[in-house]
Amino acid sequence: MKDTRLENQYIIAKAVLSKILDARMAGGLNVRRPVGDCQIVTTSAEVAEAVREFSSVITRLTNVKTIAVAEAAPKGGSYIEQPGDRFTACLNRELSKELVEEGQLNELRRRIQSARKEMSLIESDRIAAYITGDNELEGIAKKYEAQLKAEINAAKLHVGVAAKAAAFTKEWEIDGKKVAICVEKEK
Repeated sequence: MKDTRLENQYIIAKAVLSKILDARMAGGLNVRRPVGDCQIVTTSAEVAEAVREFSSVITRLTNVKTIAVAEAAPKGGSYIEQPGDRFTACLNRELSKELVEEGQLNELRRRIQSARKEMSLIESDRIAAYITGDNELEGIAKKYEAQLKAEINAAKLHVGVAAKAAAFTKEWEIDGKKVAICVEKEK
């Protein structure tokens, strides 16, 4: 039996998701950068219900911490607006220190995972990772060391210490800050 109500909610949620991603693109905010909040401005009960029903999926896929439904556009703040059919997505472009740190941590993790891939390592392979470079990025790696180690499956994580002879070494730029990442497979 076909659930047309659920189908319609899914279609609306997909459109909302698309407009939030459009707002991110318009604001130059890549999806690895968490954003604090997004408000969906609508007077449509159907849109509001769909957003509430699919809020966890929408927030996860758009990397937005909270999503809310409102009848009027938010006052104050710095919002990027993307109009859709019967709604407008208003994405807050202001990033707290914590959101910036989380985004930079995501970038560090992505670079290390990229190194793992280039080395043809599998998920269960344990590594030793070395992060050197910009003091701010090193500070974030130290602050979230336990979390980062778990997410990259590292037996060892050395921050501020260069590897003597790692199997993989590459320099990257994250938010205009240089960082060198060295990765080697643990024996």
